[in-house]
Amino acid sequence: MRKSNGNLAANGTLYWYMAPGVVAETDLAGTTQSEYVFFGGGRVARRDGATGTGGVFYYFSDHLKTASVITDSAGIIKAESDYYPWGGELQFVNNDLNHYKFTGKERDSESGLDYFGARYYSNGLGRWVSADWSATPVPVPYAEFIDPQSLNLYGYVRGIPTARFDQDGHADCGWWCRTKQRFRNSNVGLGFRTDDQVKSTAANFRNRITKDETLQVYFGDKGELRSYTRDQLDKMSDAQVIALVDEIGPDAPSNEATQEMAVALGAASQYNDITKGNSVKNIQTDVKRADFESNLSANGWNKSTSKDGLTTIYEKDGAKYVIRDNAKSTGTPTADFYKAGSNEVNIKIRMPQ
Repeated sequence: MRKSNGNLAANGTLYWYMAPGVVAETDLAGTTQSEYVFFGGGRVARRDGATGTGGVFYYFSDHLKTASVITDSAGIIKAESDYYPWGGELQFVNNDLNHYKFTGKERDSESGLDYFGARYYSNGLGRWVSADWSATPVPVPYAEFIDPQSLNLYGYVRGIPTARFDQDGHADCGWWCRTKQRFRNSNVGLGFRTDDQVKSTAANFRNRITKDETLQVYFGDKGELRSYTRDQLDKMSDAQVIALVDEIGPDAPSNEATQEMAVALGAASQYNDITKGNSVKNIQTDVKRADFESNLSANGWNKSTSKDGLTTIYEKDGAKYVIRDNAKSTGTPTADFYKAGSNEVNIKIRMPQ
């Protein structure tokens, strides 16, 4: 976001957003003005200047994430305020440049309005200055018809500002609303998540893959190994990304064993998961041993042979493949994959004669 009061770089502000909110502010030339630290979704500290030359300040907030006290690094109070239920401020100490006030949202110094993202809120009126809206056309956006307060498109947190706060400028979603979202999303394959959790989970997963990386996902039920680039993930719907998250886990988009299996198998036409019970994952492929080893060599794996000449070993970055021509368990060429630092087989890949 850009906010400008003129043509000079020093007269404007660029806002840098991440999941919790604004994490940095720069002028229009990119010079850092302030950086913010968040914990538990709330702003807890600020560092001013490109290298902190402007000082470090700490925020002490209430249950609504409203910062009532701000101190410097020595613990000296620089700003102290009480807030009325609807957001009006009663200042006691005002020696700080903080402009994030009621519920942690930015207060415009000219209009006195609070910016929530989707729209502006007037703490003097205790209501929004514009009607709520939805990206998908609906008769009454974000309404729950069992609660008449939700039908007021200008009303703030359904008239309960002492216990609720609005996250992004749309009508707040209370406990019952979020519970219904969880069950609805669960029924359509999105997991027991709220709408916000669906969006944030999908966004966080996409951000773990850089523009130059490729994500390999093995679908055991289909026997398929698929590749996804960051551009493809960006074009996918949140529901499609959530399906990937639930398939491989949100914290492991780059599964080492799956990635290396993709390198070794190359462009094989068939992958069949023949794992039984709790045994090691077994993959059956139509890639022949010669092609399998050729793929490894082409990708920088170092080859060695056991003393008896019966086992071929490929190693790279601590990981290794141990290939036997006629394994006892299968009678066909088999490659055992060991992840870096592991003494246990992670994947068995069975090849044709």
